Amino acid sequence: MIHKGTQTIPKRYLDYGSLTIVQASLKVKEATTVLKSLVKQGELIIPELTNIHFEGTFTHFFENDYLHSHNEQYSIEWPTNVFICEADQGFKETMRGGTLVAKSLPLYPDYFHAIKNELGVDLLRYQGWQNTVVFLLPNYMARIVHVKIGKSRLSVNVQTLEANLNDLMGKLYIEYPTESESTEFSFTRNTIEVPLKERPSQVWLYLLDREKGDILDYRRIRLNWGRASLQEGVTLDITWMTCKGSYNKGRMRRWNSNYRQKEKTQAVANSSKL
Repeated sequence: MIHKGTQTIPKRYLDYGSLTIVQASLKVKEATTVLKSLVKQGELIIPELTNIHFEGTFTHFFENDYLHSHNEQYSIEWPTNVFICEADQGFKETMRGGTLVAKSLPLYPDYFHAIKNELGVDLLRYQGWQNTVVFLLPNYMARIVHVKIGKSRLSVNVQTLEANLNDLMGKLYIEYPTESESTEFSFTRNTIEVPLKERPSQVWLYLLDREKGDILDYRRIRLNWGRASLQEGVTLDITWMTCKGSYNKGRMRRWNSNYRQKEKTQAVANSSKL
């Protein structure tokens, strides 16, 4: 489901015989009809595309019910509500292996690669989604676009569509090497900065609706200052002085180690002479 101001996704239908990949945009009313027919009649009916008999049960995945923006599981930029209907045992299928080849369609070595390339979902990492119908309902109120973390400050950049900046509040829990702190802040502009006591080791950041208290977006960041951040939309701001200090400390440790080794070798040599 896309925002009303977003260009619709072109309809795409790839039929390999053993696998059919469908990509299309549905209006809210159409999506509601699809959900109702699945729950009441056990029929997965996507207008003009497919009609599949399907019986299953909606399951609860706790923390996975609401995914933060830029989540690695799906190619969706906004925070998303997740509803999963798992097929009953009699309706589960085992995906066939082998190369997917058709005259007018892209060639793929197997269905894993086809789904990852066409839909952006990596089933090799998330095989629990097989034999399920997954409904993704993005929340277009507001989202965290980028987080930049340095030694003395943290900056947060947000984007709003259905909310105003003064409708938002941020909550932050920071874990340092020897202590922790919890704080909150408001948004007067899209990018704000929060002071830090020192370089943090972990950060929990939540974006809330100020009036209702609803969670709009969040980030849970475990920091590894020796490597680049692997989480999309998170940057570690390591200044030149920090790098230089780390380099000099490493250089001094190596010099001390080499010096001790040299002294040890020389002591052994002297002992041999005696």
